[in-house]
Parts: sequence; C-alpha cells; structure tokens
Amino acid sequence: KQSDDESSEEEDFKLPRNTVKRMRKSEKTLKIETRNQFANLMEEDIDEDHRPMEEEDKQVEGTRTTKTTTKSPAK
Repeated sequence: KQSDDESSEEEDFKLPRNTVKRMRKSEKTLKIETRNQFANLMEEDIDEDHRPMEEEDKQVEGTRTTKTTTKSPAK
C-alpha cells in the first residue's frame, strides 16, 4: 500500500468499481442515443436541403435558436 499522505489525496477521486462500471454503461447507451438523435437530425436537415443556398443562409440565423425549442416545420 502507498503511504497515507499520498493515497488520501487521491481517495476523493476514486469511485467504487461498480459505480464506474455503471457510469461507463450509461455512457455507452448515451452515445447510442446521441447517435440516433444525430441521425434523426441529419434526416430532418436533408429534407430542407432542396432549398436554394441563398435562402438557406438567410434562414440560418433565425432557425438555429428556434429549431431546438419549437418543433414547427419551417415551410
């Protein structure tokens, strides 16, 4: 074992092993969920891609903030 003064500092950051495992597991599921959400977002964006570019640029400023809060189609 290490000397007390060395280990006592680290003790705060050490989590029980099963807690770490649980965190890792939930991290994995979170990544999967995020990936799915991202895929959904990409599909939504593709729907809007047929708009002319100039129009897209004008709308970006307005939509970026509202898109997340309101789920109304921009048409």
